[in-house]
Amino acid sequence: MTILRKTIISLFLMFTSIVVNADNLDDFISTLSEQTILTYWVYNNSIDTVTTDKAAVIVKSVYVNATNQNMNPHLILAVIKTESRFNEKAESSEGAKGLMQVMPKFHKDKLKGRNPKNIDVSIEVGSMVLNECLKKHHHKLDKGLNCYSGSSTSTYRKVVMANKASLTKYLQQFYHRTQVASL
Repeated sequence: MTILRKTIISLFLMFTSIVVNADNLDDFISTLSEQTILTYWVYNNSIDTVTTDKAAVIVKSVYVNATNQNMNPHLILAVIKTESRFNEKAESSEGAKGLMQVMPKFHKDKLKGRNPKNIDVSIEVGSMVLNECLKKHHHKLDKGLNCYSGSSTSTYRKVVMANKASLTKYLQQFYHRTQVASL
């Protein structure tokens, strides 16, 4: 990647209040076209009030936090779809709030007084919690997802994995259409 391109993207990130660890900047940049495609997946899989602009903000925040946490962004997007269908104002009867249904009473240390219904805050804190759960269970997805959801059944994991499979299929179909169109 050229120095000029890297500089332009760094400036863009700086002016949009997005913070990506410098060591991970190349990884983040390499996903920009995928982020654009997934903006439409989010838009098509969300509640009616999510615009394409808001979907783009969600996807960008997911990729920034996935890069910073060394996580799979597809997993985070699948969890968000499962938890809130991309509704940043979602609130459960148990008190979970935001896109990733963060429980403020359990995660005050991560929230630091911030609003869990804020897109960036919810994704930042939710991905930290998910990452902690995965690490606690030696990256075993079934146990990590159960830890995140507070459940001991396989239902939650199955829904998350079905959402992740839907996302993967969407990407594959897009790339296939693009390859066929370029022939």
